[in-house]
Parts: sequence; structure tokens; C-alpha cells
Amino acid sequence: MDQKVLELLYRSFDRQLTPEEQHRLDEALTHSQPLQEEKERIAALRQTVAGSAAQSIEPFFAERVMQRIQAKGKSRTSAGDDFIGSLMWSFRRIALAGVIAVFLLLAGNIIQKGEISLNSMLAMPQLTIEDTLVLNNPLEGE
Repeated sequence: MDQKVLELLYRSFDRQLTPEEQHRLDEALTHSQPLQEEKERIAALRQTVAGSAAQSIEPFFAERVMQRIQAKGKSRTSAGDDFIGSLMWSFRRIALAGVIAVFLLLAGNIIQKGEISLNSMLAMPQLTIEDTLVLNNPLEGE
């Protein structure tokens, strides 16, 4: 099938051809069975599409589509908000438990050392300068 004749066939469905183009197309249609079948197939396809388009698109189609899209967007946002809300709820519980554990450890260290100081809160031993020097110089302690 000649490509230029096929293009003429396609254009003939959408607009008027010049007399020379129409004559060329008519002659090709009379001599080519595949071109006739293509013309029938295109005509049937266009008729089917034209009939279904009129039935499927009713008034306010675009507005209904936009409302559905916006409704889906809102439901996704609320689902995301629910997830973040549940994470925040869990974090608050864990943070509260962590703060209580820190205070209990500090209180236990203070009670065990018997004094209130930074070293007793952090369970660090009281070191003097001499202890520090001995610890830093292992040969001196022997």
C-alpha cells in the first residue's frame, strides 16, 4: 500500500480533498482491496468512537472528575496525618518513660553515694589530683 495514498485516505475522513487528490484516492481504492478494507476499518472505528464518546461524557464531566481527585487527595492527607499523629503519640510515651528512667537512675546514684554532687549523680568516683596523676602514669603506681 502506497504511504501517500494512505495519508490521503486518512485526511479524507477529516477534511475535503482537492479534486486531484480525490481522483488519486478513488483510483487507488478501485484497484486495491487492502486499501478498501482499511477504509472500512477506519470508518467503523470512527463510528464506534463517535457513538461511545457521546454516551460516556455527560454534562459536568470535568467537574465530577475534579471532585473525585480532590476527595482522593483529602483522604490521603488524612491518612498521612493519622500516621504522623500515631508516631507523635508513641514518641511522647517513649520520651516520658525515658525521662522517668533517667530520674530514677540519678536518684539511685545519689542514694548509693550518700551525697548530692555532680559526681554522685553521674556515678563517677571522687578523684583527687594525686589519684589522677597515678592513673595517668602507670609506672608510678608500682
